[in-house]
Amino acid sequence: MATTPVGSVDAANSDDVKRTIGDAHTAFQSGIWSRAPAIHRSKVLTRLARALEERVPALVELETLQTGRAIREMSAQLGRLPEWL
Repeated sequence: MATTPVGSVDAANSDDVKRTIGDAHTAFQSGIWSRAPAIHRSKVLTRLARALEERVPALVELETLQTGRAIREMSAQLGRLPEWL
């Protein structure tokens, strides 16, 4: 049975990770996020949670295909991700 790719993910190396952490630290220190009003941060996180919620079914499928875990189990776990934001 042939499988159809459903997505791809680039692998990060240590330089990518260091650069990303550095960029996040710079953004935090600049105050763009850390000094933004709480209501603004709340709106951003709410939009992010809604976008994530819309993508949960696709994430469940990807994770199930990759790990072989049950769809019901992954749906329960990944379905709670938006709550964390």
